[in-house]
Amino acid sequence: MEIDCQDIIKFINNHENKQGIVSMFMKGPPEKQGFMWCSTKGGVNEYWNQEEGEGLKTVQKIVLDKGWESSGYAIMMRKIQKEIEKNVFRNSPPLYDENKYTEYDDDEGKYEGDTRAGKYSRFYKERNIAENYVTTQSFQGMDDNNKNAMKVFINKGSEACVKHMFEKAGNDYGRMRSMYG
Repeated sequence: MEIDCQDIIKFINNHENKQGIVSMFMKGPPEKQGFMWCSTKGGVNEYWNQEEGEGLKTVQKIVLDKGWESSGYAIMMRKIQKEIEKNVFRNSPPLYDENKYTEYDDDEGKYEGDTRAGKYSRFYKERNIAENYVTTQSFQGMDDNNKNAMKVFINKGSEACVKHMFEKAGNDYGRMRSMYG
């Protein structure tokens, strides 16, 4: 069981939908249902968002391929969930207060003057960053958690947005980072 669990964790860590899988395990199955009985459908008006639903299907397949069926499937899914929770919480960076009035350069390895992000972005100079951002393709590709956070940012400001994200994550920084990136 331990070896299979570690193999699956390695698979998840290298998967292109790692964020969706981690988010799915952090959320857990619907109340009064286990991973065994819950739907794998993701999207609007579903329990899982699209990435979480795809993540559940992916992990479900690998667990079943390793021979964990019936109650063994449920046990393995909970074991993976506990391992992911342990790792997310263990790797949580400390919280800190950032001076919101300090102007920071964007240090993402871009050349000085790059218009894609940071203080050289066309969005940086405008006060309504979030309102402009929702018109981009990047926003359309966001998962439901991030879209909702952006809507709070637009309507109530950044402090309310941060509060919203922490509350949705149970006031845990590691879980908040796994849900919102």
